[in-house]
Amino acid sequence: MSSQSPPPLPSLRHLGHLSRREFLAASSASAAALVLAPQRAVAIPARSRLAVNSFADPILTPDELRAFARAAMETATQEGAQFADIRIGDLREYIPAGVGSPGRLWFKFGYGVRARVNGREAFVGSADPTRDGVIRATRTAVATARGLGAISGPTLPFAQVPVVTGEWKSPVKIDPFEVSPDDHVYVRLGYNTWNRHTGVTIFSGFHWQNEIRVFASTEGSLTTQHMTRVLPFASVDFSSWRMFTLRTWYHLPWFVPQTAGFEAILGPERHNQLEAAIDDMAELATYPVGKAEVGRRDVVLDGTALAEVLAVTVTPSVSVGRILGEEQNSGGVSFLAPIESAIGQKIGSPVLNVWVEQGAPHYGAAQWDDEGVATTAFPLVEHGKVSNLLATRANVAALTQGTGQPALPRGSAFAADLMAVPGARPGTLAVRAAGNGPSLAELTKTLGDGYVIRDAWMQMDQQASSGTLNPYLMFEVKRGKIVRRAPNGRIDFVTKKFLGAITALGGESSVGPGHNTIDGGLPWSQSHNVITAPAAYVRDATIVSSALSVG
Repeated sequence: MSSQSPPPLPSLRHLGHLSRREFLAASSASAAALVLAPQRAVAIPARSRLAVNSFADPILTPDELRAFARAAMETATQEGAQFADIRIGDLREYIPAGVGSPGRLWFKFGYGVRARVNGREAFVGSADPTRDGVIRATRTAVATARGLGAISGPTLPFAQVPVVTGEWKSPVKIDPFEVSPDDHVYVRLGYNTWNRHTGVTIFSGFHWQNEIRVFASTEGSLTTQHMTRVLPFASVDFSSWRMFTLRTWYHLPWFVPQTAGFEAILGPERHNQLEAAIDDMAELATYPVGKAEVGRRDVVLDGTALAEVLAVTVTPSVSVGRILGEEQNSGGVSFLAPIESAIGQKIGSPVLNVWVEQGAPHYGAAQWDDEGVATTAFPLVEHGKVSNLLATRANVAALTQGTGQPALPRGSAFAADLMAVPGARPGTLAVRAAGNGPSLAELTKTLGDGYVIRDAWMQMDQQASSGTLNPYLMFEVKRGKIVRRAPNGRIDFVTKKFLGAITALGGESSVGPGHNTIDGGLPWSQSHNVITAPAAYVRDATIVSSALSVG
């Protein structure tokens, strides 16, 4: 392997580009065509010094979105709704050019109107970008709710929350949509070509989102939020003389979906993090390949592996909607059911504390959720026991009824698609690390004989009560030292027993990210779920063998 150091990761070379007015003057026909389409993808050249925003105006301005929202709420009141709300927005996503492919700029406009009449509610989603279309959708929602009320009894009432008004913007230093495709590609290539080891191939990319989302209700709430997010991905391959390839995701806490601008991928600290990650992978690639021994063994999970476990166990199980069975034909149900016994139920070790984080730079950061509820950080699991659930205004009354204790929504309602009913979705979960806890290497030394797992992908049953952990990298440890790789190993587990067997957590230096998508809702949609966690020591895990070849 070569020890020659590569040049540092690039920062912005320039932000010079034509103004939007200059660009539109040269391409007004193209821009006009884009404005007419509520959903569309446009090819963006890889080489251009124009800002990404220059390639098309928003479908609707914030003032127009607010005017449409007010018109919808006025219509709902006039039509006799006791309650109504609307989420309306303009989302754009930019995917910079890759090898052999142009950049893509995606536009998506939509809205969803929810109305309640005589104790029944109905929802209508649409992408018609006209005032008449919004009013028509609102009337349909009210009429449908009235019809449902005439043939069935009322449902539980929506929770009462304070009226909110205002505007919020993500705390972004460099708007990625004001950066040129030239600079986007330049920085991405800086990651992909950065290495100081022979035989290293790096794949990375950054998907950028800018969204304007307006919420309004007949109660008087009216909020406007401007959200900027990045969805990064990266992997690294090492090919050795033995034709052995090692692939894994980078274990970098910042390399997950987050609320951030272009500055999130710049700076000398990124150079150091990338260097450390590649050096780590280079060392792991030198270990010989063996086979995992079937049986019960102690294991150490790195932060990313523990995060992936919790993302498919804790996240879905604490949803009131899943506990009530509202998503049994889509996302699934929950092992915490029934609702009466969910709060206080022990699901893990006393060292396990899981929080919902809803402020920047965490993914999903906002000042208000999609029901106009102020967001806040709050615990879901404390000392291994469920202390709160993810609920919306529409279903939190079931929690109050089931437990006999008053409950309020905590700002976790989110419509993954604006034309979908908002559901309880955490943007980011965080496991509290041990204050001065051990590093991953230090936990490994205490392992004695067992296995260390670096990152994993999960398979779960519909209740999230049991599953299989499939390591991306699994190493056998003897006397506290890694001796070989065991690519055939995996872990079968029962959720409560596995989480209850965690005896120690690592410190801040061991924290790693996990990321998956949550399926469910009406209509079916996907939302991103990000979780960060420290490394963990787990007793008596069930090691099984897969059919993977180990040659």
